[in-house]
Amino acid sequence: DVIHTQKVQSEQETGGFRYSANSWAQQDSPEYRVMRAFRQLISYFAIGALAFWLCKKQITTIREKGIASPGKAFGWGFLVILIGGLSLLLVPVTFILLGVLVGVLSLGGLLYAWYGVLGAVLVLLFTVLLFVVGTLSKVVAAYIFGSWLMKDVFKAKTQNQWIDLLVGVVFYVILRALPYVGWAVALAATLYGTGVLFISMSKKKKQEETPITE
Repeated sequence: DVIHTQKVQSEQETGGFRYSANSWAQQDSPEYRVMRAFRQLISYFAIGALAFWLCKKQITTIREKGIASPGKAFGWGFLVILIGGLSLLLVPVTFILLGVLVGVLSLGGLLYAWYGVLGAVLVLLFTVLLFVVGTLSKVVAAYIFGSWLMKDVFKAKTQNQWIDLLVGVVFYVILRALPYVGWAVALAATLYGTGVLFISMSKKKKQEETPITE
C-alpha cells in the first residue's frame, strides 16, 4: 500500500509537472504569440483612439516632446516608475499603520472614513498609475514611433495621426512578439512612454502657472 501510494503521488506530481510544461510550451508557441499580438493590436489602437478623442489638444504636444527629447523621456520614465514602485510598497503599509493610530485616537469613529473613503481614493490612484505605466505608456510610445516612421523613414507628404497610430502599434506588437528581445521592446516602450507623459504634463502645468504679461 505504501509503495502504491508513493507511485500514485509520483504520477500525480509528474502529471502536474507535465501539465505545467505543456502550458508553458503553449504560451511560448508561435500561435499563442500571434493571438496575443492581435489582441494587443486591437486594444492599443482602441485606447489610442479614445485618447485622440479625449485629449485632442495635448496629442500634438506629446508627440513633439517625445521626438524632441528621447533621452530625457527615458530618464524621467525610469524615475517615475522607480518612485511609483516604491510607493506601491511603502504607501499601503504607512496607510494601514496610520489608520490604526487614527482608530485609537478617535475610538474607532473615523475608521470608516479612513479605510473606506481614503482607501478607495488610494486604490483609484494606484489603479490609474498602473494603467498609465503598464498600458498607456506603450500606446504613447507606439504613436510617436509611428509618427517618426511615417515622417522620416517613409517620407509621407502629409501625416495623419490615425495612420501614425496604426503603423506604430503594428510595428510595436510585431517587435514585442519576437522571442528573446520582446521583453526589451516592452521595457523600452514603458520607460519612454511614461517619461513623455510626465514631461508633457509638467510642461503644461508650468504654462498654466506662468502669468501672462501684456
